[in-house]
Amino acid sequence: MIGRVVFASALLCAVLFYSGAVPPSDGFFLACAVPLDKVCAVDGEIRSNPVRSAVLGGTYRVELSVGRAFSADGLSSSASGRILVFIPEAAVESLFPGRDYTAAGESGGVLLEAGSRVSLSVSRVQSLGKYAFSVVSVSQAEVAGGGLLDSMRLLVLRFRAFCRLRFRFLMYSWGRAGGLLLALVSGAREYTDGRLSSNFRDAGLSHILALSGMHLSLFGNISERLSKRAFGRGASRAFRIFAVLLFVWFAGLSPSLFRALLCSLFPSLFLIFRLKEPKAIDSLSLSFLVHAFAFPSHVLEVAFMLSYASLFGILLLSDLFSRFLCRIFPPSASSGLSASIGAQFTTNPISLLFFGKIAPVGVVSTLFVSPLVTLFIYAGLLGILVSLFAPFLSGAFGGIMNGIYFAVDFLAGFFARFPSIGIGR
Repeated sequence: MIGRVVFASALLCAVLFYSGAVPPSDGFFLACAVPLDKVCAVDGEIRSNPVRSAVLGGTYRVELSVGRAFSADGLSSSASGRILVFIPEAAVESLFPGRDYTAAGESGGVLLEAGSRVSLSVSRVQSLGKYAFSVVSVSQAEVAGGGLLDSMRLLVLRFRAFCRLRFRFLMYSWGRAGGLLLALVSGAREYTDGRLSSNFRDAGLSHILALSGMHLSLFGNISERLSKRAFGRGASRAFRIFAVLLFVWFAGLSPSLFRALLCSLFPSLFLIFRLKEPKAIDSLSLSFLVHAFAFPSHVLEVAFMLSYASLFGILLLSDLFSRFLCRIFPPSASSGLSASIGAQFTTNPISLLFFGKIAPVGVVSTLFVSPLVTLFIYAGLLGILVSLFAPFLSGAFGGIMNGIYFAVDFLAGFFARFPSIGIGR
């Protein structure tokens, strides 16, 4: 009964959100004594991973928690709220391996990750929203903190930022394979080969590059298996949750990854508290409600829609398709095909609406490329561990990773040649 109520509530919320009857808030606002159209500089803390902007070329999209605001005529004010800023790639990538941005001036040398405290010269970008700003220059800043707890939080975030930077250096040394592994493990796509990304999109494989349930499952399974032998089955569940949370903490809260985190945590928490494990569709519905409440700005993002729609299609339709496919294919193949068809069935309308085309071959290409990418991630994790304790073996693992990468690249390119279905836009 409770499950039906949760499902009905999630369905009602989805209808209200996407019909426009109750549009979700994007969460951005700025409260200060400086008029919004007079703001020319702000101090604050970065609250999200920099992500390449699809709407403002040559920039990264970042959410900033504002501490102070300034105007050109010298007026300054303490401030509160969260704004959207678009930072030039020269500033974001100034410390990345293989990048030479010595002309970045003041913006060079600032590590821009969640937890970084910065001073930004900005200008309004009216077409991108009321609280969207284009960044002119970046410098380090110290914003007044909130005491010991805030200092400890910032220390942890700076450690995370340092780890993500060092991880980039290791992945850069592995060439194109490292660029793909960097995207799969940390969500950073600065070094992902553009041709491979295009082939993944044309082959209906974009979901593999998006951090999601597959990646969480890999990390959770590794931790659970290793801890089960050492500490027993009960403790292994706790280690699994810890591994999942650690991965999300390192990679960052993208819409698809947060959905996967919630869907992974709810069943585990029910087991820990000795409650009846919820059905998968109920867990997805509860995740949708919690996600929409925690991050309302995610609701209108395409990644959010595709993530929930794909899993909804699998849970709702895969058994139906499997009844027919099992008569033709072996159980393992029919199960994978039915899940892929179910996901395509519910995500294709969204892809057509936002991208103008779909790739039907994704139903088949996923069956071939996904297992190979899983092997790629396992080999990469092993290579990372070995490289930490025996750096002289890093080059050898780089060669192994590029061998697997070649196979992934070949298959993605092969399936990308199949025709897509498009509509005029």
